[in-house]
Amino acid sequence: MINVETLEAAEFVKVAGMIYRDVNIALANELAGYAERAGVDCVALDVQASAELGRRLQTRTTIQGALDPLLLRAGGDALDRRVLTMLEQWGQGPYVFNLGHGILPDTPPEHVARVVELVTGKA
Repeated sequence: MINVETLEAAEFVKVAGMIYRDVNIALANELAGYAERAGVDCVALDVQASAELGRRLQTRTTIQGALDPLLLRAGGDALDRRVLTMLEQWGQGPYVFNLGHGILPDTPPEHVARVVELVTGKA
């Protein structure tokens, strides 16, 4: 929630949000079209990729990634929630569960094992 003091500021926030959403949708459509034309088999998603971006790309190609390596290193309930959210939002389409960037050297192996359990349904 963004606190604003005037109606004009509130309207600006609303319009900016709509523009951001529309630009993301347009970008996702362009990326999906490019991937299809170029014969791309899979598109890697950054950790900040929105659920909508991933779903739009999935209409034309496989997606992978998006798990934050810092979250994997931290572990705990937040990691579990994010993994389950990712599986819920993208698991019905072509999706390779993966990190959005490389694994950090000091990531506890137990955290990686936990993600594997959640992804494989063996938790």
